[in-house]
Amino acid sequence: MCLPLLVIGQEKITWNKDGKEMVLIPAGSFEMGDHLDGMSNAPVHTATLGAFYMDVHEVTVGQFREFVNQSGYKYGGNWDTVAKQSPGDEYPMIYVNRHNFQVTTT
Repeated sequence: MCLPLLVIGQEKITWNKDGKEMVLIPAGSFEMGDHLDGMSNAPVHTATLGAFYMDVHEVTVGQFREFVNQSGYKYGGNWDTVAKQSPGDEYPMIYVNRHNFQVTTT
């Protein structure tokens, strides 16, 4: 299931720290997991999230690299692997897991 990220009239804010536009993603429930490949560690189940804000635009390689350089955060990924799929600073950052995300949002 794909949901539109931006909805007419959706609440938007500008994050003071970096000036980026963000939209409110409303609270809700969805089915998560996979029943097609027989993975026992990923059964279909209902997940419920509270409302949260998300950037309108993806974080770029350059923005993430700047975060790593300024914060001293130890990125556990491989920059050479990133460069194969996102070959410039203006490309979307890839190979970032939820732990990286939680660090950048605090």
